[in-house]
Amino acid sequence: MIPGLGWMHTGKLGYVGVSVFFVLSGFIISYSYEKRNWNGQFKKNAQEFFWSRFARIYPLHWLMFLLALPLGLNSHTSRVSVDAFPSFLTLTDRLWPGYFAGPQPVKAAWTLSCEALFYLLSPLVLLLLAGKKNPGARIVAVLIGYTTGIVTLAILFPKLNWSAYLRVPEFLLGMAGFYISKRVCLEPYAKRLLAGGFLCLIAAFILSLSSELRFYFFPFSMGALAVILGGAHVSGRFRVWLSHPILVLLGQASFAFYLLHDPVLRYSKVLLDRAHVTLSFPLSILAGVALFGLICAGSIVCFRCYENPIRIKLRNLLKPVSAPRTPVTARLDDIAIPK
Repeated sequence: MIPGLGWMHTGKLGYVGVSVFFVLSGFIISYSYEKRNWNGQFKKNAQEFFWSRFARIYPLHWLMFLLALPLGLNSHTSRVSVDAFPSFLTLTDRLWPGYFAGPQPVKAAWTLSCEALFYLLSPLVLLLLAGKKNPGARIVAVLIGYTTGIVTLAILFPKLNWSAYLRVPEFLLGMAGFYISKRVCLEPYAKRLLAGGFLCLIAAFILSLSSELRFYFFPFSMGALAVILGGAHVSGRFRVWLSHPILVLLGQASFAFYLLHDPVLRYSKVLLDRAHVTLSFPLSILAGVALFGLICAGSIVCFRCYENPIRIKLRNLLKPVSAPRTPVTARLDDIAIPK
């Protein structure tokens, strides 16, 4: 979006990251919640899950919605519809096949509507897998059955908005990868999985450039899963490097980075365009690096000062309030002295 860096536009490159994000979501949800007692305490666990997800996603989404709203209301190419505000704020804009809400103020927020659908389905899938001897085989069966069904619907009714439902297979694939990794020791193959996954992502990206595939994101998903499984089980120096405090902090702030980068780049473009400034090489590269650093710093500040504190406060609302402790001291005349 920076004037002078238009040559870096690479089409569907961003969609590679989205596929990794969706597959990773399924993997992490399974990792975090599969040990819960879904059979015996489904209502309690589902309530805690939904509230935790709400605290994780919505407060930051609403803040960035307000930040980017002037851009959306004044855009000439992707103007935001005021009538769609309720669906934007609730992240349900992609959940109704017959309804097209248009672009969100933060353009990247369309993926959050897909995530909202994943979260709605997660407790049911976890209940289906709870207590089974081979949950990996069951989730693979669910993945195949669901993918067949949703692709059939999308082909039969191409004018309907199936975008969120077509991304559910990536989420289920991440869940399947987690359950399979519990049964198979992947540490000896971790580096091969990483290398093979990156090669698969590159090949899928090249394929998406050379052809107009309707379900172009499906080829990305297998490469994404291989990268995630490799990263989760790698050992040695690479594991130590991934555990570095700076990388951990950037990972914690990555959600803020994801939502913040779009409005920051768009506001920068507006300011530069209005000033009729086109950055030549190497100033354009330096401006890109500077903006990247600015967004990283802003994301960390946002995470530490807003996102994480408000999430902790919201999650604590579900914790039971402890009863006040009874004083252990008593007055002498309150004690019954046996005669």
